[in-house]
Amino acid sequence: MSYYDQLHPWVVYRLLPNCQTIAVARFRRRNDAEMYLVAVRHLVQNAQWAIAFDPPPMPTAGAKRRSPNFLDASAKGKERQRN
Repeated sequence: MSYYDQLHPWVVYRLLPNCQTIAVARFRRRNDAEMYLVAVRHLVQNAQWAIAFDPPPMPTAGAKRRSPNFLDASAKGKERQRN
């Protein structure tokens, strides 16, 4: 999932035959997705649409987490040598 997708979790889908879907647009807020859906329903009246919340994936239990201020050992050593 891209960073853009993580920032825009609300997705407007066009529903197609045979249980297929196309993601048409992504939004940060549900209200924006609903307003887009109102407009697109007026433009394409014979299509079916849906709004879904696509949250970012949860970190796995075995994944290592790094703090934002993480420095590897070589960077810490260089920093100590400068001081």
